[in-house]
Amino acid sequence: MVVEIPERDIAFFAIGEKADIFVEKKDRGGSLAGTITFISELADPRTRTTRMEITLDNKQRLLRSGQIVRASLTRRILKDAILIPLLAVIPMEDSKAVYVVNSTQAKRREVEIDIIRGDQIQITSGLKPGDKLIIAGHRFVAPGQKVNIVP
Repeated sequence: MVVEIPERDIAFFAIGEKADIFVEKKDRGGSLAGTITFISELADPRTRTTRMEITLDNKQRLLRSGQIVRASLTRRILKDAILIPLLAVIPMEDSKAVYVVNSTQAKRREVEIDIIRGDQIQITSGLKPGDKLIIAGHRFVAPGQKVNIVP
């Protein structure tokens, strides 16, 4: 199977990694386990994608030459990632910030961000598990201001 991987994602894959291939047919469907066996050294300059080949066993005869299938590839696994609502992050002049509740007062914390996934953003530093993040009205809060927590 051949897939074209976007330029920003190709660094996350290596030969020997596993991939799941999903096939949909009228009378039967299913999935096949595959292994990445080739990653091109050259990207296509027009599409900015890189060719990657996945080898799989087709004993069940689910696949035909030229057939379109769906591949599930794991780009990377983030362990213990902190994800917060994207709207909770306040862009500052030189940084990004969020507000947390420290006892009953608002405290501004500078944060470093990484991956944006939908309406969530990964925080790589500045927050820890258990911090009480202000996600509504946070743009009207000032450091040290008394905060009323409502469910």
